[in-house]
Amino acid sequence: MSEIMALRRSFTILGLIENEGAVRFKRISEEIPEASNSTLSRLLTSLTELGAIEKHGRMYTIGRIPGNSPSDHEKEIREQKLLEHMLPVLKSFTHDTGFSCGIFAPLNRITMKIACKVDSRIGTGFSHPGFERPMLPTHGFAQMFLAWKPVELQKTVYHLWRDYNSAKTFTMKSYLDKLKRIRKDGYCIENAEVNLRIDRITAPVFSPKHAGPRFVFGFNAPAGVIAMTNKSELAERSGAVRKTAEELTRLCGIHHQS
Repeated sequence: MSEIMALRRSFTILGLIENEGAVRFKRISEEIPEASNSTLSRLLTSLTELGAIEKHGRMYTIGRIPGNSPSDHEKEIREQKLLEHMLPVLKSFTHDTGFSCGIFAPLNRITMKIACKVDSRIGTGFSHPGFERPMLPTHGFAQMFLAWKPVELQKTVYHLWRDYNSAKTFTMKSYLDKLKRIRKDGYCIENAEVNLRIDRITAPVFSPKHAGPRFVFGFNAPAGVIAMTNKSELAERSGAVRKTAEELTRLCGIHHQS
């Protein structure tokens, strides 16, 4: 295979995955029918090793390639400074509620990472900052990001990771309906749907020039907290999360102007 042909096919693969979010090998072979399976396998292996794409089970997604340009480095520094300004708000929330809280940031269309966190001494904590994970369709932080994604991408995520949840009843319809409610209500309640030991309530954090949430703020609580909470207390806790997310959104706006 010539270098030019390999380059053309690489761009075709990257464009296909970017448009569809996640694709199987069969879908790629349909897009490039003249290439043999062994040729495509070698090309996909090379793209994966370069970090251009990632493989999750049988699905391929766009990879996250760390930037080396000055603009990428400056962007990373700006984001870190913004998170430093946000940290006192998180500390105040944990002090007032007793719950561990954190902020997630998107990595690509269907993966995310913990940007910063504050753990309480008695609550259920978060993994370390920088910890990456897929946007599982029942994860409270992921659902907030997904609520602003195109419907086709929402469906792709459902098919890709629908088995990674503890909910016994989890249909495409219930999933899409919940994402609509989340976007309308401005908060998300996860009742031990991913991890049987954790409940979560989350809300979006917006920033100028971002179509959807730039971050998602929320807290972890031991499983059962939400189930044992009456409606008025649940509304109060959800309101506290939304109020904190609004304060973080305000800080994003100030940081953008500076």
